[in-house]
Amino acid sequence: MTMHVYVPDHVAPNPPILTLVHYCGGTASAVFGQARGGGIVDAADEHGFIMVVPSSGRCWDVVSNKTRTREGGGDSHAIRQMVKYAIDTYGGNADRVYATGDSSGGMMTELLLALYPDVFKAGAAFAGMPAGCRAANESGNNGGYSGACAGGSVTHTAQEWGDIARSLAPGYAGHRPRLQLFHGDADTIIRYPNHTEAIKQWSDVLGVSASPTSSDTGVRLGNHDATRQRWENECGYVVLDAFTSMGGDHGPSDALFPAEYVIPFLGLDKAGPVDPEIEECSGGAGG
Repeated sequence: MTMHVYVPDHVAPNPPILTLVHYCGGTASAVFGQARGGGIVDAADEHGFIMVVPSSGRCWDVVSNKTRTREGGGDSHAIRQMVKYAIDTYGGNADRVYATGDSSGGMMTELLLALYPDVFKAGAAFAGMPAGCRAANESGNNGGYSGACAGGSVTHTAQEWGDIARSLAPGYAGHRPRLQLFHGDADTIIRYPNHTEAIKQWSDVLGVSASPTSSDTGVRLGNHDATRQRWENECGYVVLDAFTSMGGDHGPSDALFPAEYVIPFLGLDKAGPVDPEIEECSGGAGG
């Protein structure tokens, strides 16, 4: 596994860090190209945040006991260490760390948010699956991802999903990272039920209603119409933001990393030492 870092020409003071995680069999350069196509790299140039791009050339392990354990030495821990290195080396802001990824990288994004809620303030997952998803008969000694989960056959109640996510960071009682989700309802690789199951999980983790605060059908994602559902927390901040590409395929491939949605949700268009949600809802307290 290798670490790649994109440092824009004009870096913001104490810059935020965006971790960009590639798809199964992808590379740092490939996912960076996808992010550039969506406008994320231009946003880094404009707003001065740093991008950390891990590369494995394979599927990320999101299913083994090792990767599902904090500081456990697996893929998730390696990515967390890359973030720490970027903070130490480039003066990155430890209070403004974010993640995004597609497919296997989307799965890893959701896992990172559940494992390290003390590190990541928010994430955007494309064609991912619920954090900790693993079928009852699948071994924790295997790597990669769960075939049963990918097929959309693993379901739980919101409470059960929430408990799975909370179990990944035992004893943690602090701020939970907000999450943005994108999925095509015609995805034949990571089936669409993963989207609805992830909504159940993260609505429970974030302590919001099962029903969205608002819904919008007048959205376009790439070449497809889309629906958008948003959930606000008690202070009125959107903490869960879910897009469904109607007829969209895996990715969805025509709408990966759209900066117009991802950057504002993560708050990377805003300057300052504190994450915008923390600033608005907690009076500016970091952590």
